[in-house]
Amino acid sequence: MNVRASHILITETWKRYFRPNQGGHVIAVLSAALGPPLRSHMTPYLVAKRGLETLLEAALAELGSSGLRASAVRPGYTDTPMLGSFHPHVLEAARARMKDGKFLEADAVADVIVRCLNNPPSESALETHIIEPLESSHG
Repeated sequence: MNVRASHILITETWKRYFRPNQGGHVIAVLSAALGPPLRSHMTPYLVAKRGLETLLEAALAELGSSGLRASAVRPGYTDTPMLGSFHPHVLEAARARMKDGKFLEADAVADVIVRCLNNPPSESALETHIIEPLESSHG
């Protein structure tokens, strides 16, 4: 369902807004968990994110020459309420790898999204921005 809803959104946005304006820029928030290497214990989440990434690549193949542009932001663990859905052991292990045990702040991810908005890619290839919190040297 996740990918289908995104497909409908991109299709309708193209028809209603981007095509009349001869182009547009889609930004997707994916996940650094897509790797490499793939993160474990996240299969449904990763499948949905990989599906969205493939959807963007297919849309670019079909509509890139007509002006569609796409960026993907792939943040690592980010300190948001979504982390409550992870098993505590997964979070403990991830925090142990981070400098000072801290994940990304949502503002850091938002800053990258704003930079993407202000600087859309010039080519019809998916532009990817991976954002990871700093790992500790003993990680």
